[in-house]
Amino acid sequence: MANDEHVALLKKGVEAWNAWHEENRAAVRGGPPPANLGPEAMEIWDAFQRGAPPANLSPEAVEKIWSAFADYAKNHENAPDLSEANLSGMALSGADLRKANLSGANLRGADLRKANLSGANLSGANLSGAALNVAELSTADLREADLSHATLIRANLSGANLLRADLRRADLSGAHLGGADLRAADLRAADLGGANLSRAGLNGAFLWEANLSEADLSRRASARRTSAGRTSAGRISAGRTSSRSSWSSRTSRARTSPAVASMACLRGV
Repeated sequence: MANDEHVALLKKGVEAWNAWHEENRAAVRGGPPPANLGPEAMEIWDAFQRGAPPANLSPEAVEKIWSAFADYAKNHENAPDLSEANLSGMALSGADLRKANLSGANLRGADLRKANLSGANLSGANLSGAALNVAELSTADLREADLSHATLIRANLSGANLLRADLRRADLSGAHLGGADLRAADLRAADLGGANLSRAGLNGAFLWEANLSEADLSRRASARRTSAGRTSAGRISAGRTSSRSSWSSRTSRARTSPAVASMACLRGV
């Protein structure tokens, strides 16, 4: 369940929320040096808090101290807990929700344009009809989330987990989905025009009447229509799939207008 204080603070507005979130992060950055760094870390801790490590440090030392600092921050930061909260219809444009726990939250129709949700847990959340244009959702956990009818124009979903997500009629035009996990996702009638789907996992994704015009589908496998009306690893063209046609590394753009795959199930991708 959600932290009631966190929910109440978010409902005060984006400005108040972002100020608290930054103070929370700053409190972590202002903490004492981790004990495991040794005496030399004590002298440079302040510099690292400012994001400016001393120039005379070796790359190995910089990497070691940054890694320890990241672990310390991860373990001490008071990550926002908004799980299962009712945030439907809220105006959250530009909200800083990095790494927030929003699992099972109701965000139906919420305005999340330009919000930062990178690394957030949105598994099972209701985001149907939400506005997420230009939102930052890289590496977010969106497993089984409801994103039907949501607008995600030019949103960054690189590396996001969208396993079994509901994206029916979602507008993902120009979105960055490179490396995203879209296995078994429901993308029926979704608009993926101009989207970057390079290296995305699409095994078992449903793409009936999806628009893939100008989408980047590089590193895709080949496809052919089966008698059951499915595609098994294939190129989707307007209204049909090409027989034994391949998406080689040279074919970085799929020009489909619109792309229609009858209950498309892209296997081996």
